[in-house]
Amino acid sequence: MAASEKALRLSDNGNIHERSFRLLYRAEAFARQQNIGLACQTTIEVVELTSVNSTRRIEQRLQEMRRGLDPWKRTRAVKQLDQAIAAYRSSTPVS
Repeated sequence: MAASEKALRLSDNGNIHERSFRLLYRAEAFARQQNIGLACQTTIEVVELTSVNSTRRIEQRLQEMRRGLDPWKRTRAVKQLDQAIAAYRSSTPVS
């Protein structure tokens, strides 16, 4: 967790690709700590951040992150994540 926080502080906020991956690593760290709410919240941030421009690598990592949350799919946090993914991805082209 500390490494992901440090990486985020040092990252270029204008580089959406880099920031997205660092946020996904942070979300993964939250999930490993079983802090599903923060894992989902952080993943939603990535979904929103990449809503205008995404890449296949980011999409693949998002899908992996979401699959990792399957044990908690009935929680409010994961349902909100699924809603955000559906809302933002329905009209987003992937480059």
